[in-house]
Amino acid sequence: MKADKNIENFTKYIINEAAIESPSSDFLNKVMDSVKIESELSLSKKYQPLISKKVWVLIAVAFITLSIFLLTGSTENYDLISKVDFSLLDKLPSINIFDTISSVNIFKNIHFSNTFTFSFIFFSILVFVQLFVIKNYINKEIS
Repeated sequence: MKADKNIENFTKYIINEAAIESPSSDFLNKVMDSVKIESELSLSKKYQPLISKKVWVLIAVAFITLSIFLLTGSTENYDLISKVDFSLLDKLPSINIFDTISSVNIFKNIHFSNTFTFSFIFFSILVFVQLFVIKNYINKEIS
């Protein structure tokens, strides 16, 4: 109890002894100049996304194409791999990819149920909608 009273008296003494500080006469001008410089720097930096819109479109097209290819489960119409000449790979002694790539029927035994197919398509659409909504929300917050 005595210690609390001593601390309280000490605090009052320190507050009474402390002088009120006032800023220099050109303090306001310095602050406004620094604010002006900061605003000019922020206007000079234009936002450029890390991944451009063209690349996002390319990624989306590749994702949709791969999804359709996997979901249809048919590889009879996709004979592009069998038409490619892999004879150069046969000459390389350490790489033997020709045997594994030449089998075009890799996805022949993969079958997805209708429930999985519809849910995969539905959730893919929801992901794109969510990305669009979040992007617009962040753009509104920035500007």
